[in-house]
Amino acid sequence: ATYARAFGSDLEGFRRALQALFYFSDHVTFDMSGRRVDVPGPLDVATISGQTSFAIRRVLQNGSLNAIASTAWNPAVFTSVATYSVANATQLTGVANVANIPVGSLVQGTGVGREVYVTGKNVGAGTIQLSQPLYGAAGTRNYTFTRFKYLLDFSGFSLLSRFEIQEVELNCLGIASGVMLAMAGSVFRFDSCTFNQPRNRGITSAGTGCQGLYVDYCQFLSNEQSLPAQNRVTIAMNVQANDCKIRNNRIVRFRHFAVMNGTSHMVYANHFFQGDDEPAGVRLAGLIFTQTNVATVVAGNYIDNCF
Repeated sequence: ATYARAFGSDLEGFRRALQALFYFSDHVTFDMSGRRVDVPGPLDVATISGQTSFAIRRVLQNGSLNAIASTAWNPAVFTSVATYSVANATQLTGVANVANIPVGSLVQGTGVGREVYVTGKNVGAGTIQLSQPLYGAAGTRNYTFTRFKYLLDFSGFSLLSRFEIQEVELNCLGIASGVMLAMAGSVFRFDSCTFNQPRNRGITSAGTGCQGLYVDYCQFLSNEQSLPAQNRVTIAMNVQANDCKIRNNRIVRFRHFAVMNGTSHMVYANHFFQGDDEPAGVRLAGLIFTQTNVATVVAGNYIDNCF
């Protein structure tokens, strides 16, 4: 409230208080005091904070971020020709129009697996770095790069560790996606948060900022609950790295609950259901593991109308 009064609006007050959170060592928590902040476009946290690397515990808690309709939320989509070689398994070369392809874009095309993202690019060399190897894409072909827009976007951080979001509603309203994590870092934590109607994704990890991720006591509510399961496109969350703890969450009618690369995860006591109102509905995967050495515990979950 003090920041909102000082800077003339809830939104500018939120931005300035979030900035201060990364600088003043005598404040480790930004308490929104139950306030709702209306957000007309993505919040680039690295730009707001002026930081690109931060590894000291900080907490954002107790409020709501509410997406307001604007063209700023529209995903950016680019199609480009590129070359892939298994000898350099996480790189595309000879990428046409590379300067326009944003870091954090979802990569789609023949031979591309699930939830593969752009983690970096070199405009001069015409190359793009990928979060995961491709499985059947050797040679030159077309790829589509889609950059979703998030209420809180941490992708400008090359490293962010020990940041926590507690008791915050990400009210996406079918307009925005929820949170994109940093490119690298560990032990990011979501506790008792609500992801309400994300447009494309609830939580996205494009790089390894999900190492040791905690997602506890959260609720994910789909924007596509009335659609047949096979027509949905929204995914509640994905991870790229290891040692994630996904526990005691409720996930309602997404296309998939979680696409999980990495290993040594713990998936406990979640209720994820993906049914629809069709008389003989198609059932899709709730959990998808994309690394062959899974070494993951899945226990005590209520796996409902999915597999």
